[in-house]
Amino acid sequence: MMDSAVDHNNSSGSDEEAKDDKGSTVNERVIYQAALQDLKQPKTEKDLPPGVLSVPLMRHQKIALEWMRKKEKGKLHCLGGILADDQGLGKTISTIALILFQKLKSQAKHRKPRSRKSGGTLIVCPASVVKQWARELDEKVSDEHKLSVLVYHGSNRTKDPTELAKHDVVVTTYAIVTNEVPQNSLLNFYDEMSRKRGRESDGRSCESGPLARVKWLRVVLDEAQTIKNRKTQVAKACFSLRAKRRWCLSGTPIQNKIDDLYSYFRFLRYHPYAMHTSFCRTIKGPLSKNSLNGYKKLQAVLRGIMLRRTKGTLLDGKPIINLPPKEVNLSKVDFSVEEWSFYRKLEVLSQLEFEKYAAEGSLFENYARILVMLLRLRQACNHPQLLREYTDSDGFRGLTKEAVRNVPRESLIRLLDLLKSSSTICSACSASKPEDPVVTLCGHVFCFECVSENVNGDEKTCPVSTCRAELAPYSVFSESKLRSCIKDYDDHYGKNALRVMLQSEFVSSKTKAVMDILQSHSEQDSLEESPGIKTIVFSQWNGMLDLVEHCFFENGINFRRLDGTMSLSTRDIAVKEFNNDPNVQVMLMSLKAGNLGLNMVSACHVILLDLWWNPTTEDQAIDRAHRIGQTRTVTVTRITTKNTVEDRILALQESKRKMVASALGENHALFEDKLFINNHKSTFRFILSTNSKIYSVSIDPKIVVRELTLDIPGLESKIPNYLVDCDEFLLLCDMDIGTAVWNPWLNQTKLIKPELGFQIDGIGYVNNKNSNTTRIEEKVYKALASYSKGSYPNVETCWKIYDFAPDARENKGHCVDDTTEGEKEPTSHNLGGVPLNGTLYWVAFYDETDSLYHLTKFDFSSEKFLKFCDLPCGINHRRRDALVLRVFKGDRFSLLKQCHVTKKVEIWVTKNKINVEDGDGVVWMNFMTFSIPNFPGLVQYYSKPSYFIDDKKLVVCSCDETGQAWIYVVEGNKLINKVQVDSAVDRWPSHCTYFPSLVPVPRGQREV
Repeated sequence: MMDSAVDHNNSSGSDEEAKDDKGSTVNERVIYQAALQDLKQPKTEKDLPPGVLSVPLMRHQKIALEWMRKKEKGKLHCLGGILADDQGLGKTISTIALILFQKLKSQAKHRKPRSRKSGGTLIVCPASVVKQWARELDEKVSDEHKLSVLVYHGSNRTKDPTELAKHDVVVTTYAIVTNEVPQNSLLNFYDEMSRKRGRESDGRSCESGPLARVKWLRVVLDEAQTIKNRKTQVAKACFSLRAKRRWCLSGTPIQNKIDDLYSYFRFLRYHPYAMHTSFCRTIKGPLSKNSLNGYKKLQAVLRGIMLRRTKGTLLDGKPIINLPPKEVNLSKVDFSVEEWSFYRKLEVLSQLEFEKYAAEGSLFENYARILVMLLRLRQACNHPQLLREYTDSDGFRGLTKEAVRNVPRESLIRLLDLLKSSSTICSACSASKPEDPVVTLCGHVFCFECVSENVNGDEKTCPVSTCRAELAPYSVFSESKLRSCIKDYDDHYGKNALRVMLQSEFVSSKTKAVMDILQSHSEQDSLEESPGIKTIVFSQWNGMLDLVEHCFFENGINFRRLDGTMSLSTRDIAVKEFNNDPNVQVMLMSLKAGNLGLNMVSACHVILLDLWWNPTTEDQAIDRAHRIGQTRTVTVTRITTKNTVEDRILALQESKRKMVASALGENHALFEDKLFINNHKSTFRFILSTNSKIYSVSIDPKIVVRELTLDIPGLESKIPNYLVDCDEFLLLCDMDIGTAVWNPWLNQTKLIKPELGFQIDGIGYVNNKNSNTTRIEEKVYKALASYSKGSYPNVETCWKIYDFAPDARENKGHCVDDTTEGEKEPTSHNLGGVPLNGTLYWVAFYDETDSLYHLTKFDFSSEKFLKFCDLPCGINHRRRDALVLRVFKGDRFSLLKQCHVTKKVEIWVTKNKINVEDGDGVVWMNFMTFSIPNFPGLVQYYSKPSYFIDDKKLVVCSCDETGQAWIYVVEGNKLINKVQVDSAVDRWPSHCTYFPSLVPVPRGQREV
């Protein structure tokens, strides 16, 4: 709709667009050349004179100031750009520095005062951060260089554009811009160019508000993702603002899809991409045809106008800021019996309705209704009472009678007449026949889809710009609900749905989880030397905040609340009291109202009660606490329910993160050698386990870590003691439960339960020569278990073989007491074992004076241990030395030896394939030797590092002295790179209390 309106306003119409098509290639070439030049230039810095700011600029902020200054003086059509620094890196102070720099420069040149309607800088931001912008503009600028700042908000704001033009900075909200810049005054890019050439008058319609009648020097959109949908009124209003220079500030420039970028290009006048047809042809088209090349082109386009740094960005090898760690934990709670019954009923009804639409071929026509069904399922994950006001008979969105019985009967009749009127049109989309019509208490009729976002969102105001009355679920009515309420009005008058809801004694599983977490925080606070632990609790639904608030009252928890229904002054008071009052422990906060701009570093714990479709919204909420000024580790708990729609939302969030990372070029490789990564993508995928979790790690090339789960009864919540590489399978052992044979890539499991006291040491299969399958049920396996008694050196060992063929109901073992004559038992000093082609191999030494390591294999067919070969690398070994045997390149062995006496690590590999019965023909060669002191924290003294090698590089996973998990990449005696794994992904535990095991993913395998 917007594009057609724009073309209509343009006098030359399609002719101008045709000219744009012909010239777009030339213009794109200019942009690419500018991007290349920007890439080659060093990141120069610019600072303000001493005494201008009350706080010094950090180095990355000085770089931002210089970059922004140059962009405002650029030769492209676009004077400005996108400052997309991560949340909490100081986009606000960088913008203030830019305003001050320009003002000082103007004063130095003794420029004439601005013309009557020529304004300064207009800052457009969400209502929740207006006060904070005003505070920053006041506190961050010294008294000698104060800016003239006007907060343009409230019913008493000036109507005189000349008054606005007097100030250096005007701060307002997106809602006011939407109201004061009518859609019919929208100008497209070519209209702007025409005005510059003098072909258009400077005036605006007298119906326009003061904001639209000022020609601003600079317009800054804070949290610019607000305009991501180009079809919304707020986006169109921002496009129409007149300004010489334009800026978008957003830590999350892409939230849902690549189309989000178009609104920025449109607002910035970034030619040729400011026309939607050009954007689709030059950016969306290439992405759909070839995503890799398309993303490369998009990155080049963005490089010309966007500066983005994250908290992990390095300057001269050092982080741009030093923030405490952020620990993000995913807590999956179980439903109670009552909650599960309620959820399943709702889910079944939703599925039946969806299948009905699918059978009718009417999914698209019922798209809004399907979204509502999903909304109800998500709400049911939080608390059943969030759906208390909805009835099954009205498609999960009919309002309860109790919710409207305090509305006068005559008002209900008037609303019904208005809804039935033949002349009624939708007040939002102007449809002559509203679809699923509803009417609000303020007397406006809408399609249900047009008003549902306002009802269920945070702002909860009428979409009509001249009304903006407060909306709630009980103030929006369908015809059937109005008739029902009028019919039995007298019988039930006076009841209040909210009061009934809060008087209920039922507490949901998520609410209980919140209370448990806060209780643990309280106990921790009592032990802290410097107490004062504060927590922010986020939910996207005010109804959920009401329910949690009720629990807080019942339990005497001192808290404050911030949501979209509160005035700016009330919000500001709540934030100040939370930050400054040591007795206030918790802030209850609406996700959408409190996720933007606020600084709440007094909190070190964040709880997310529900998931949002867009992960960046959650990131923004978390960064209210994890930002510059934070001194404590920030712990984040995301509470979800098992086996619900929230599992699918988590998967959707991950796919969106990948899309955003590809578009912004943030696919962080494990190490700097990009060519090596590109050539070995399938190799660098592995499994890690700690004493609490099992993770799949892939580098493609970005590090992606996700938790793997077992569905074996007794093991799904059990902590695996260790992880053993077993060809295409993994072995997870637990002394109490048994051993799980697991193929995580096919999600197949098999449980072996040895007799009490026996420990599974390895697994092999007997039909490997005739079967290339990797399916557990298609092979016959044998497991080797051992039981040792006595004390060193007089240790007696009993071996047992366990069969676990697919049809075996019981896994009974039989003893093995015959070994090759003269062969020493390898059990006393068994330091490493690995299966190869279904056969088990061990490496061991027999006593501390032995100068050799002995490689032994177990032959299941003869049930004997066979001497395979001796390795000439055993010297100065002790019981604590690490000796890890691995399969190398699928048919050879590699051996890592870590000696704590010599402080060296040696890697040996076999030159030839292991396909002979006799070990005499096996030749070993030294692959790598390096000194541990050269790699601080690489290997802890008592650790058993896990590793794998490929070509000339060694990948080691271990822990440092603090228990922090690291992945190291070593080549020769050089440490190429190291990655602190928990800083790369949120779901990784901050401190591994057990040394992680690492198993490379078999070539060709794909994870489920």
